[in-house]
Formats: sequence, structure tokens, C-alpha cells
Amino acid sequence: MFKLIALLSLATTTSLAFGLPDKYVVVPNRSDSTITLLSTPKGDVIQKVDATHVGQSFEPIYASSVPRYQTVAVSDRKNSQLLFFDNRDFRYLGSVPTSQGMFHMWPSPDQKEIYAVADIDRVVDVVAINRFDDQIAYHKHRIDVGALFATGKPHDIVADKDYIFITMIGVEEGSSKYDYILKYNRRTLALLDQMRLSFDTHLGIPAESPYLLIPEQTAGRLNFVDKKTFKVVTTVEGVPGSHGIYWNSDASRIYLANFTSQGPMSVYEVRQKEGTLNFQAKLIKTHALQDAKAHNVTVDFANQVMFVTHSGPNKDGNLNTNVSLFSVAGDSKFLKTVESGLNPLGILLVTTR
Repeated sequence: MFKLIALLSLATTTSLAFGLPDKYVVVPNRSDSTITLLSTPKGDVIQKVDATHVGQSFEPIYASSVPRYQTVAVSDRKNSQLLFFDNRDFRYLGSVPTSQGMFHMWPSPDQKEIYAVADIDRVVDVVAINRFDDQIAYHKHRIDVGALFATGKPHDIVADKDYIFITMIGVEEGSSKYDYILKYNRRTLALLDQMRLSFDTHLGIPAESPYLLIPEQTAGRLNFVDKKTFKVVTTVEGVPGSHGIYWNSDASRIYLANFTSQGPMSVYEVRQKEGTLNFQAKLIKTHALQDAKAHNVTVDFANQVMFVTHSGPNKDGNLNTNVSLFSVAGDSKFLKTVESGLNPLGILLVTTR
């Protein structure tokens, strides 16, 4: 049965009074209870959401766009909840309680559900939602991924119409740690398969491609895995620290953030090699970001601009506060750095129409 959450009283929250453009970028700033909205392609700050709008301090980690219900959901690790905002003006609509340890999340293809990783409880919350005016209705159940392994924790998640893929990172085997990629049936939530890879993996799932993308940070490579057979089709080597990932719909252009670098070789571009019958990929671009650890990436392919968050401490020990912009039309080039908030983490391109 669905439960209902309502917009909090304006006595405890502050309303946001103006509309947003049809397309913008959402940046959750993990360490100062703020969310920054940036314009695209210019990257200007157009709105800042803070604790006064939500009614409490929060720890925003990642965001998901749910245009079916004209909402954006943000994972709040501190309070174990999903925060919901109207995608046209970012009015706060309310929260849904979750398991402990909110991190990565992903909407179902029909946008009726959100799959939210909870790494403390070692589960994935499956949150079915609906919207009635300014109220969100929901019900929940769980995928108990932690029951499969005595150690490790779930971390990243993506889904298509058939499958849900989840990373289980840091599973201890003897003196070593490995990651497992878990493949579930999206409708029955039955475990279908699993694959062991090196430590610290992430996921990408292009809509018009047969491949699941799996960057391996420790091994410094990007794997193309057939979603149906769950076999590695090809691997791109020479992408050290590959962590945050973004892609276009057919996987012909992929961007990877090097989370181990604070200088040269910070963001890579991988493209499908042209003129071949079989799929191949090659590294073609490198971006230097100068004393700023690249973490997560999104790309506005229509306007040919890339946004990169810088998370964690820089070389002087202070937390990063910036998002960098690059033109990716033709020869890629640095555009500018934008002040976002303390420890910007995830990044999301939102299209409302």
C-alpha cells in the first residue's frame, strides 16, 4: 500500500519563488547541506538550496531525475531519506524514509521506481512513487544484497528495462579485496548472475547500447560487458583511476574521471573506433584539472559541454568546492571553474521538457 508524504509547512521551510530553465545541472554539495543548480551551457549559478528550504540540515550525495512526475530526488545520507523537489522551480515536496547509508541511486526506465543503495544496512531500497499535486505517495521493499557476502558493501547501481546491476565493493577474500557486479531481474528481483572484478568499480548503462560499462579504478581500465550474456566483450586499458562515468546513448562517446589524480590525466574520453564491424574502443583525449580531484561527470551533449565535480580534499587539505566546465565540441578545451559548495559529489543533468 502506498504511503503519502506532503509538502512541509511553510512555517518550517522557505519557498523558492521562481521557475527554472528547461535544462539545468544539479550539484549535491555533501558537506554543507546545499544543492547548487547550474545553467547549461554557461554554468552560471541559478539557484542554491539549503537547510532553510528543506527544514533541516542534510547530507546530499546523488540525485536522480524523474520527469514522469516532474521531480528530482536527492539522496540524504545523514537522515536516511530521499528528498523530493519539483523539477520546474525546485520547491521541496517532502522526504521518503530509507535504509541507512544512502549513496548511489537510479530511476527505473518507466520512472515509477527509484533504486537507492544503502551501504550501512547493505541493502538496496526499491521505492515505488507516485505524485498527486505537491504530494508524493510511495511504498518500499528491499534487495538484500548484503546477505550474499560476509564483507563488502553495495555502492553503485544502474538499471534498464530488463535488469538491475549493482556493485558490491570491497569483498574480502584472504588478504585481498575484490568487487562483485550483481545482475538482477528487474521485475522479479531475482539474482541472475555475478562477476568478480578488481576493487572500486562503478557502472554506466547507455540506453541504446547492448553494453554495461564498468570502469575499474584500481586496475585503470574500462570494460564493455554484454548485458544479456554478462561477458566482457572488450576492455580499454590505460585509464588510471577510472571512477565517475558518463556516456551518450549509444556508448560511442564516454567520459571517465580519474579520482586518483590531482593534476594531469584527470578526465578521459573514450570513443568507439570507426570503420570496424566488431566493437572496439580507444582512448583519445586527456584533460588536466590542476589540483582538483575529478570525481563525477555529466555531459550536455546537445550543447557540447562537460561538467565535472571535484570532491574530497585538495593538496592543502581543504575540501574542494568547485565544478569545472569543458567544451567537448571538436577539440576539447577547459572553459571555467564554478564555485558550487563544500565537497560537491554527484552531478545530474535535468531536462524538464
